[in-house]
This record gives sequence, structure tokens and C-alpha cells, in this order.
Amino acid sequence: MAESASSTREVETSGFNLEAVLAESMIVFQCESCRSILGDSTKWLAAYEALEAFTLSAVTNNVSCGEVLHHSDSVHDAGSSYHLLICQLCKTEIGRYYVTTPRQLDHLRGNFTLYVAMVTRYQLGNAGTKRISKDCNDPPLLFELADRCFKIQHLVVMLNARLTNVEKCLTADGDEEEDSKISR
Repeated sequence: MAESASSTREVETSGFNLEAVLAESMIVFQCESCRSILGDSTKWLAAYEALEAFTLSAVTNNVSCGEVLHHSDSVHDAGSSYHLLICQLCKTEIGRYYVTTPRQLDHLRGNFTLYVAMVTRYQLGNAGTKRISKDCNDPPLLFELADRCFKIQHLVVMLNARLTNVEKCLTADGDEEEDSKISR
């Protein structure tokens, strides 16, 4: 228990407050039409202003993938093929599941790209839902969420480095104590 408190203190003094970053980033995405839960920010991958969409690596069972393969003629994802993502409850089209993409959009393939206009969000700790703005500039949601994810990744890497150093010191101290016991 004492270790976790000191770790939190170290994190805060290094400019990061892990609890605050995580609390701000925990968002539940819901269907605009029926409010069924589609996914959450723990599966966040990226946002795409040109596509007016964002991508999650996983969604809930409330999302189904259409059977028909569509081909895009949009300038932003030209040459792509995809299945429509449908809200199971209200049967509204909410996004795309890309099967093929141009090279610059390879990271979309095999993930769930949801239309910003078809999704609302609920940020944990807040008392209500907010509609995601159509222009993808809804601050703590799309592009800032990517920045927060980067901060969390940086924090985890930093904590891992510190923990590795502590483990090395403990191992080195343990080896010295064993060597001194053997020589006695």
C-alpha cells in the first residue's frame, strides 16, 4: 500500500496526475438515436477530421457488421472497401468496418470507425451526455483524447523505467548481502 502512495506522489511531482488524466479520458460512446452503448475510450485508436469519424479497436455487442461489401468513392478513403456498422437496437448506420484501405489508412483496417454525427458521449464523472460536434472539434473527446493517451503512454514508460531501476538496485543489494553472508 505504501508503495502505491509513493508512486502516485512521484507521478504528481513529475507533472502528471495519473488519476486526473484517466478520469478525464474515460468516455462511453453511445448511439445518437437510441443511446445504446457502442464502445468506450479504453479502445480508442485515432480520430479523422477529414472522415468526420474516430476509430476504436473494439466495440460492444450492440454493434453489428453488415454483410454487403461497399466500395468508397469518397476522396478521403478512395479505393477502400468496407462493411457498414449498424446499431443493433435501432438499426441506424453508425460507421464502417474497413476491409481494404489505401496505404495511408492501413491502421483503419480491421477496426471500427464510427461517424462522429451518429454518436453521443458520456464522460465518466459528469452528469449527462453530450452530442459530439459534427466538425470533430469537441475538445476533450477526439483530438485531445489522442494527446491524453500519449501522456498516459509516456507515464507508463516512465514508471516502468523507474521500477526497473528500483528492481536493479534491490537485486544488486540482495547480491551484496548474500556475498557478505557467504564470506562470513
